[in-house]
Amino acid sequence: MKIKFLSNCKDLGLSWWQCPQFLFLVMGVINIASTVFFYFLGQRYIEDPRIVALVVSAISAILFVISYVITRSLEDLVEVNKLKEDFSNIVSHQLRAPITNLKWLLESVEREKEIKQLPPSYKEYFDLIEENIQRMDNLVNDLVIVAKIKSPRVFPKQSFDLNKLIRDVVKSFTPLIEASNLKIELDCNPDKIKITQPEDLLKTVIENLLDNAIRYNKPKGIIRITTRSKGRKKVILKIQDTGIGIPDKSKQFLFQRFFRASNAIEKDPRGSGLGLFIVKTIIERVGGRIYFSSKLGKGTTFKIILPKN
Repeated sequence: MKIKFLSNCKDLGLSWWQCPQFLFLVMGVINIASTVFFYFLGQRYIEDPRIVALVVSAISAILFVISYVITRSLEDLVEVNKLKEDFSNIVSHQLRAPITNLKWLLESVEREKEIKQLPPSYKEYFDLIEENIQRMDNLVNDLVIVAKIKSPRVFPKQSFDLNKLIRDVVKSFTPLIEASNLKIELDCNPDKIKITQPEDLLKTVIENLLDNAIRYNKPKGIIRITTRSKGRKKVILKIQDTGIGIPDKSKQFLFQRFFRASNAIEKDPRGSGLGLFIVKTIIERVGGRIYFSSKLGKGTTFKIILPKN
């Protein structure tokens, strides 16, 4: 039969050393050892056994109170994080259902009424509804990802080919790249780079950076994706674009939650400001680092250094 605190820690998605119940048990052992130590120490230097007992009892009580306060604080912190995650999940589900219904309703109206034959003003209304539904859907997805990556859960790692993942993501973006009149260049060397990391999280990173490179590029612009092995333990990923760039005054805030540079808002007002925050948080969670360089009006380069495992 498993010890209950172990199952509680597992339910919370915590390791032993992050779990309040386990820490309380460890501190209890420390308290007992401290009590025994002070008892023998008191016997050596204090002649009256009643004073020894009183001192040991006082020290034990103080240590117990300290342990309890620390453990309760940790439990409250874990509970708050759990509530935040649950709240995000509930809100996302509650929002996603009406968004799905609105999408279905809009598609049904388009089929039944044949939008192309309606007056232009009606088509504009439906286009506006569709655009706002998409914005809501994107925001919900971003909030779900933020809740996921900020939770204390452990993400399982898989062994996969980073270059293949990049090619798959690029393939899924090809219609948007072509519609935006952009050119993409892949420079992957060596051809295969095996890494052991949470594949879904790194896919999210590549998708967000590629989406930004498309969204904030210029007509007939270029996107260049480069990968290189750095010794046996690391890999370097670069995503460059020839887009609008980042103003100097905005660079220090670039990875902050909900921040968007003024020229980015002007180019595309639909963004949530969570994309780069998500990217940086994921990269740091897998033990990597991210850098960027940018010149206003000439483009931006994001450089990521990832551990292979």
